[in-house]
Formats: sequence, structure tokens, C-alpha cells
Amino acid sequence: MSISSLILQQDNILCLPTETGYTPYILSLSDLTTLTLQGSVALNLSQIGAKDMGALTHVNHAITTTFAQKHDITWDSQAEFIPYRALLTQLAVNEVTAITHAMQLLRWQEETRFCSRCGTQAKPHASGEPAMVCPSCDLHQYPRIQPCVIIAITRTNPATQQPQILLAHHHRHSKPDQRPMYGLIAGFVEVGESLEQAIHREVKEEVGLTVSNIRYIASQPWPYPSNLMMGFIVDYKAGNIVIEQAELSDAKFFDVDNLPKIPDKGTIAYQLIDKVRNRDLNKLS
Repeated sequence: MSISSLILQQDNILCLPTETGYTPYILSLSDLTTLTLQGSVALNLSQIGAKDMGALTHVNHAITTTFAQKHDITWDSQAEFIPYRALLTQLAVNEVTAITHAMQLLRWQEETRFCSRCGTQAKPHASGEPAMVCPSCDLHQYPRIQPCVIIAITRTNPATQQPQILLAHHHRHSKPDQRPMYGLIAGFVEVGESLEQAIHREVKEEVGLTVSNIRYIASQPWPYPSNLMMGFIVDYKAGNIVIEQAELSDAKFFDVDNLPKIPDKGTIAYQLIDKVRNRDLNKLS
């Protein structure tokens, strides 16, 4: 069986440089067909509904650098590891989906080596199902997805009547040598919460506002570490901005025609901001 594999190092993907950027490096393991791919993850593309994966059409595995080093697997010396975020604008949606799938499964496999109930070393499911199984108590541990809400808060500028969007500058985006990047309010859904409750709580906690007219827009898997980002556009209702200083250094309403630096294309944050910026609110479902 021919095996074509991606090589990952945590959140970085091994790539080859191209004239316009980078493309994932695809390693052929056809001469290692007897190799036990323990510690690797099969990319079952049929399970994620991908028919045309572009450059990744024939990729069926992903391995970590740790696994590669253990088995003396080498690759092209020109290849280099590129952060996942840097590839978002360069790859097709289906290719990003495959890489996201691999990143999350590899991390889950690495973090699920032992049974969480009795401590016995877990083993991969015998049939290839994405589960780690305890040989002692038979506990099946499956990959977990962490639901998150990401929220674009909109209003009309009280002075000019122009549409505005609330953007926040997070501490994690503070780099002295770079222009500050502003993003959206986002957070994890807590146990026992609905998505709507999470939206109201996160907005109140981070910027002190109340909102209304919640509209679901889209979702995006986000492998930091295994999130499912669910995007919404909401209307400002009341309150003055009071930022959560532990997370934010600034937050304000910006006219959609005069935005600061925002997240890159390919992220759901960009998608939401762009929808508001293009004043497509009357078409929201």
C-alpha cells in the first residue's frame, strides 16, 4: 500500500517554498509499507467530505516529527516548518480542512495515551475507529471538540449614522514591532450553557455590553487546541465599554470604512468582519 504523509511539528506543517509562498510537503512512504504507523493518524478524507483536496488529494496519513525521527524518516532539506496560521491564505478550503483534521487528531492521540478512569496505557481502536481504548476497563476515549462562540457586535454610529463594528485588541496580539491587530470577542462555551447564554456572558465579561438580535453565520474548526468556532453577528443593545483588562488592552466601535488591522483572510473572524464591512446584514440568515 502506498502511503503519502504530511509531517507536523505541533502547530507547524512541513512545507516546500514556492514562487508565491509555501505548499505542504508530501512524503512518500511507499518503501516503508511494513512500518507500523503507531503514533500517526490516518487522514480519512471520505469522512470529512472532501472529494478534491487539491495538492493533498492522495495524502492518507499525517505523522509527527517525533515519529519520523524514531523511524529514521528523512525529507527534502529545502523543506521547512510553517505555522498553520501562515498557510490559511495560501491553501484551498479542503486542504486547510485536512490539515486541521490531522493537527487535532495528532494532538488528541498524544494527550490520550492513558485511560482517564484507571490509568492503564490506552491502545488505538482495533478497527481504526478514532478512539483510544483501555485494555483493562474498556473505556473508549474519543477526540473532544471544544465549542467556542465568536461575536461581531454591530451598531450605528450615533454621530454619523454609519455602520460600526466592535473590535478588541487582545494582549496576545501585542507585538512592539507590528501594527496592533484588532479582532472579535470570543470565548469558550461553559458547561450547562446554551450558545446564546455564552454570547451574552462573554460580551458582558469582556466589554461590559448587552446585545440582542443574535444571528448565526458560520463555523470553523480551529486547532488551538481543538475548538469549533461558531460565528455570530449581534446588535449592540446597551452599556458603555468596560474592558476585561486581564485579556484586552483596548476595545472600541470602528466605522466599517475605517478599520484597523484585522485577522487574516481564512479565519472566521475575517469572514464575520468582512460580512459586516460589506454591509451584507440584510442578507444574514
